[in-house]
Amino acid sequence: MTSARQLPTAARRGLATLGLAGLALQLGACMQLPVYHLPEGQAKAQLRTTAAPGTPTLCVNHVNQRLWPDSQDLADIPAGSQVSVGTIYQAGDGRVTYTCKPQVGFTPQAGQRYISVLLVKSSACVVQVLRESPDTPTGLDWEPSLRRSDC
Repeated sequence: MTSARQLPTAARRGLATLGLAGLALQLGACMQLPVYHLPEGQAKAQLRTTAAPGTPTLCVNHVNQRLWPDSQDLADIPAGSQVSVGTIYQAGDGRVTYTCKPQVGFTPQAGQRYISVLLVKSSACVVQVLRESPDTPTGLDWEPSLRRSDC
Protein backbone atom coordinates (compact mmCIF):
# COMPACT_ATOMS: atom_id res chain seq x y z
CA MET A 1 0.00 0.00 0.00
CA THR A 2 1.29 3.47 -0.87
CA SER A 3 1.44 6.03 1.92
CA ALA A 4 0.65 9.71 1.38
CA ARG A 5 4.34 10.55 1.86
CA GLN A 6 5.27 8.39 -1.14
CA LEU A 7 2.87 10.22 -3.47
CA PRO A 8 4.09 13.10 -5.67
CA THR A 9 3.61 16.58 -4.21
CA ALA A 10 0.70 17.39 -6.56
CA ALA A 11 -1.13 14.23 -5.49
CA ARG A 12 -0.61 15.07 -1.79
CA ARG A 13 -2.03 18.55 -2.41
CA GLY A 14 -5.02 16.95 -4.11
CA LEU A 15 -5.62 14.68 -1.13
CA ALA A 16 -5.38 17.66 1.23
CA THR A 17 -7.91 19.56 -0.90
CA LEU A 18 -10.27 16.58 -0.87
CA GLY A 19 -9.90 16.35 2.91
CA LEU A 20 -10.79 20.02 3.33
CA ALA A 21 -13.71 19.68 0.92
CA GLY A 22 -14.99 16.69 2.88
CA LEU A 23 -14.72 18.63 6.13
CA ALA A 24 -16.57 21.58 4.58
CA LEU A 25 -19.35 19.24 3.42
CA GLN A 26 -19.66 17.72 6.89
CA LEU A 27 -19.80 21.11 8.58
CA GLY A 28 -22.19 22.44 5.94
CA ALA A 29 -24.53 19.53 6.56
CA CYS A 30 -24.87 20.66 10.18
CA MET A 31 -26.15 24.00 8.96
CA GLN A 32 -28.71 22.48 6.57
CA LEU A 33 -31.33 21.76 9.21
CA PRO A 34 -34.91 22.57 8.23
CA VAL A 35 -36.24 25.80 9.75
CA TYR A 36 -38.80 25.31 12.54
CA HIS A 37 -42.25 26.87 12.04
CA LEU A 38 -44.73 26.87 14.92
CA PRO A 39 -47.95 25.17 13.78
CA GLU A 40 -50.89 27.55 13.56
CA GLY A 41 -53.04 27.54 16.69
CA GLN A 42 -50.33 25.90 18.83
CA ALA A 43 -49.73 27.36 22.30
CA LYS A 44 -46.37 29.13 22.31
CA ALA A 45 -43.54 30.38 24.45
CA GLN A 46 -40.61 32.47 23.26
CA LEU A 47 -36.89 31.77 23.38
CA ARG A 48 -34.27 34.53 23.29
CA THR A 49 -31.09 33.27 21.62
CA THR A 50 -28.78 36.30 22.03
CA ALA A 51 -26.62 34.70 24.74
CA ALA A 52 -25.99 31.51 22.76
CA PRO A 53 -23.76 32.27 19.77
CA GLY A 54 -23.91 29.89 16.87
CA THR A 55 -26.91 28.37 15.12
CA PRO A 56 -29.88 27.97 17.49
CA THR A 57 -31.67 24.62 17.24
CA LEU A 58 -34.93 23.15 18.46
CA CYS A 59 -35.78 19.46 18.65
CA VAL A 60 -39.49 18.62 18.59
CA ASN A 61 -40.67 14.99 18.44
CA HIS A 62 -37.07 13.80 17.96
CA VAL A 63 -36.52 16.01 14.88
CA ASN A 64 -33.77 18.64 15.05
CA GLN A 65 -34.62 21.91 13.34
CA ARG A 66 -33.08 25.34 13.05
CA LEU A 67 -34.64 28.22 14.95
CA TRP A 68 -34.98 31.47 13.04
CA PRO A 69 -35.28 34.27 15.63
CA ASP A 70 -36.87 37.61 14.76
CA SER A 71 -35.06 40.98 14.83
CA GLN A 72 -35.22 40.97 18.66
CA ASP A 73 -33.58 37.51 18.82
CA LEU A 74 -36.87 35.89 19.89
CA ALA A 75 -38.12 32.64 18.40
CA ASP A 76 -41.56 31.11 18.94
CA ILE A 77 -41.39 27.60 20.39
CA PRO A 78 -44.20 25.16 21.23
CA ALA A 79 -45.51 25.19 24.79
CA GLY A 80 -46.89 22.40 26.93
CA SER A 81 -44.66 19.48 25.93
CA GLN A 82 -40.97 18.69 26.16
CA VAL A 83 -38.64 20.18 23.58
CA SER A 84 -34.86 20.36 23.40
CA VAL A 85 -33.03 23.57 22.60
CA GLY A 86 -29.40 23.88 21.66
CA THR A 87 -26.88 25.51 19.42
CA ILE A 88 -24.36 24.47 16.82
CA TYR A 89 -21.23 26.36 17.82
CA GLN A 90 -17.96 26.49 15.90
CA ALA A 91 -14.70 28.17 16.84
CA GLY A 92 -11.23 27.86 15.44
CA ASP A 93 -7.66 29.00 15.77
CA GLY A 94 -6.78 29.04 12.06
CA ARG A 95 -5.57 25.45 12.08
CA VAL A 96 -8.29 23.53 13.83
CA THR A 97 -12.06 24.07 13.95
CA TYR A 98 -13.88 22.99 17.08
CA THR A 99 -17.58 22.15 16.89
CA CYS A 100 -20.00 21.44 19.71
CA LYS A 101 -23.74 20.84 19.62
CA PRO A 102 -25.06 20.92 23.20
CA GLN A 103 -28.79 20.51 23.88
CA VAL A 104 -31.00 20.57 26.96
CA GLY A 105 -34.63 19.50 27.34
CA PHE A 106 -37.42 21.36 29.11
CA THR A 107 -41.18 21.95 28.97
CA PRO A 108 -41.97 25.55 27.98
CA GLN A 109 -45.07 27.16 29.47
CA ALA A 110 -47.47 29.11 27.26
CA GLY A 111 -46.80 32.86 27.25
CA GLN A 112 -43.45 32.51 29.07
CA ARG A 113 -40.16 33.87 27.74
CA TYR A 114 -36.88 31.98 28.09
CA ILE A 115 -33.26 32.71 27.27
CA SER A 116 -30.71 30.16 26.08
CA VAL A 117 -27.12 30.65 27.21
CA LEU A 118 -24.06 28.88 25.79
CA LEU A 119 -21.25 28.23 28.27
CA VAL A 120 -17.85 27.30 26.81
CA LYS A 121 -14.81 26.37 28.84
CA SER A 122 -11.73 24.70 27.50
CA SER A 123 -12.94 21.75 25.41
CA ALA A 124 -16.47 21.55 26.84
CA CYS A 125 -19.68 23.40 26.12
CA VAL A 126 -23.19 23.32 27.55
CA VAL A 127 -26.48 25.12 26.89
CA GLN A 128 -28.49 26.42 29.82
CA VAL A 129 -32.09 27.70 29.66
CA LEU A 130 -33.28 30.37 32.06
CA ARG A 131 -36.79 31.75 32.49
CA GLU A 132 -37.37 35.51 32.29
CA SER A 133 -38.82 36.62 35.62
CA PRO A 134 -39.50 40.27 36.49
CA ASP A 135 -39.76 39.31 40.19
CA THR A 136 -36.03 38.61 40.57
CA PRO A 137 -33.18 41.16 40.82
CA THR A 138 -31.58 39.86 37.59
CA GLY A 139 -34.83 39.43 35.66
CA LEU A 140 -33.98 35.72 35.26
CA ASP A 141 -34.77 32.57 37.21
CA TRP A 142 -33.86 28.88 36.97
CA GLU A 143 -36.15 26.80 34.77
CA PRO A 144 -37.45 23.97 37.01
CA SER A 145 -38.38 21.60 34.16
CA LEU A 146 -34.81 21.29 32.76
CA ARG A 147 -33.71 17.77 31.98
CA ARG A 148 -31.54 15.79 29.60
CA SER A 149 -32.33 16.25 25.92
CA ASP A 150 -34.19 13.34 24.35
CA CYS A 151 -32.83 14.04 20.87
